[in-house]
Amino acid sequence: MSNINENEETKKGFIYLLKMYDEKAELVYKIGRCKDFILRMKGYTFKNIIYTMATDDCYKLEKDLIAVIKNKYVITAGNEYFKCDDENELIHLIVDVSLPERMGIEHNLSLIINENKINSVRCEMNEKFNKEISEIKCKYNEEIRLLNDINNKMESILFESYNKIENMKKDFYETILKINNEKEEIKNIEDELKLMESEDILSKENITYNFCIKKMIELFLKKYKLTKNEEDYIKSKEVIEWLNTNFKNITITKFSNEFKKYIKNKDFLIKQKKIDGKNYHVWTYLKNI
Repeated sequence: MSNINENEETKKGFIYLLKMYDEKAELVYKIGRCKDFILRMKGYTFKNIIYTMATDDCYKLEKDLIAVIKNKYVITAGNEYFKCDDENELIHLIVDVSLPERMGIEHNLSLIINENKINSVRCEMNEKFNKEISEIKCKYNEEIRLLNDINNKMESILFESYNKIENMKKDFYETILKINNEKEEIKNIEDELKLMESEDILSKENITYNFCIKKMIELFLKKYKLTKNEEDYIKSKEVIEWLNTNFKNITITKFSNEFKKYIKNKDFLIKQKKIDGKNYHVWTYLKNI
């Protein structure tokens, strides 16, 4: 008789239904049994307790419930984890299976007291679960908001960068076109000067010659700007390099004489100037553009 009572006590416990997230962060349900409900629940994180019940034989009731669940739902892990689309239907199913067992323990006052205690704990745990889920949702929404802000800023930066690149491309093409036009103009001037030189008609009175010199100086002033400040200057070396690059047949002496007449500035000087401790010939009233 004593052994029979011990066996019956061993079978007593609880069955429970939880809603939780699995390792893949997918929502699943779990059916289970235990002797100490409160201790068992501490082993789960982020669980929502859907249903609990005290039973004289938690092993048999769990086995019966698993058999019904296997027949109706998709098992995801072991025999106890499964997916369900209709929670109310699931609860009614479990209640229907548990009803005979439930009616059999109505007379057992100690089990009813324990079950009431468990229900109280279940409410507390569910409240904690809902609070944790709410905090996670708030944190998730804040992260989404931050990501959207970053995305909007990135789109703005990309749009501005695109416009800058397009403007740079436009400036680049315009510069190339300007350089090509200047090269063509320089070539035409050089060809005219060479032709006049070959025909021995290169003179200051020649109209074509004067036109060529004028165009040459205009090109020069596209690179160097005339100012009203004597402290502004460019080195004669720069002028020589510009002539060697563009007009090899014109000496710096000839060019400087024509330049003085063209600008009509009596103060214009080509003089020596000490720069960083060294003497250089410079052209005054000019600076780089």
